[in-house]
Amino acid sequence: MNDKIIRRPSKTIKLEINDEWKINYGTFNNKKPKTVFIIMQSWIKPLKDDFTDIINNIEKSIKHYKIGFNNVFQERIISSFDISQSKMKIEKKSLLKIKIHFIQKECKPFLETKDNMIEIIREIIKNIRNLCENELEFFGRK
Repeated sequence: MNDKIIRRPSKTIKLEINDEWKINYGTFNNKKPKTVFIIMQSWIKPLKDDFTDIINNIEKSIKHYKIGFNNVFQERIISSFDISQSKMKIEKKSLLKIKIHFIQKECKPFLETKDNMIEIIREIIKNIRNLCENELEFFGRK
């Protein structure tokens, strides 16, 4: 018998920052949140045939994202990027899912870090938009 331990977030809140993205902010330990995470989802539609480079650039920008000077989170992040490029077609929507884990410098209560996280999320969305201007469209719903 294989016993699997599934870690579920003890606290997750929905952040309504942008209509094109569904964003959840959470932690696995609500009392002493050493790490917090965001899950960002958007339906994307390529506007041009050659979209592979754009998708790869978005993935690289997420993996190499640096928070910069921040009193709350360490510069290092852990990220995952999920999209099925093989199923993507021009003018057809595909789901893009990004998960990023942030390590806190101190274990501040979960909701005290929310404002800092909103700033970081806005910066990430802005960076993604700059990378794929006129190449992809983003939608909050299919």
